[in-house]
Amino acid sequence: MAYQINASDLVYDFICDRIKSSEWKPGSRIWTERELSEHLGVSKIAVRSAVGMLVAAGVLRRRQGSGTYVEENAGGAVIMQSPAYTPGIKELVEIMQFRLYFEVSNVEMFIQNAQEEDYAALQAIHEEMLACKPDSRPFNKLDFDFHKRLAKGTHNSYVIQIYDLINDALHANMQLLHSAIGPGSALEFHPLILKYIQKRDSEIAPLLMRRHMENALEEIEKYRNQSKR
Repeated sequence: MAYQINASDLVYDFICDRIKSSEWKPGSRIWTERELSEHLGVSKIAVRSAVGMLVAAGVLRRRQGSGTYVEENAGGAVIMQSPAYTPGIKELVEIMQFRLYFEVSNVEMFIQNAQEEDYAALQAIHEEMLACKPDSRPFNKLDFDFHKRLAKGTHNSYVIQIYDLINDALHANMQLLHSAIGPGSALEFHPLILKYIQKRDSEIAPLLMRRHMENALEEIEKYRNQSKR
């Protein structure tokens, strides 16, 4: 598992470097999974994982039967995914304050409207998280995917559109959140949230999500205060 995670990071960085250097320009098709796998000496699973993360981040786009292409606005998205890009703590606090209400509401609507495949998809994402190293890029992405899948499972078109509109901000938020306070909050609360969602408990599941968001906000405030010293 450790090899696969390191290999995914290698592919991820390779693709980002090619885009940042303009070797792969917006609108151009990148190498195939086989070409990336052979060139970098990694498995196709590792390639697929890295490409999937970049598709979710808005850097790449898959076209069925044609291949994978660099998005037209990929330059800014790549910068956002690189370690050099760090949203400010003030922005992080503000988006977490927004998420405090948004995510709780999503849990409530998920329980009301989700279908069996939505529950199965959420469970699958959680299992993938448990199989990853908590300090890895795949874990960060799966944490993001867990919350995004909750939004999709509401089957509320406005919730889904809002999530799509603020996709980049939420993704950057998740990256900085893990960088600042670590994955502890996700590891503690996600299993409990999932447990009570699966029980269709519309009281405890939203309450746990609220505590999850409040806990993260408290940890961010501690981090901000320590950074000022």
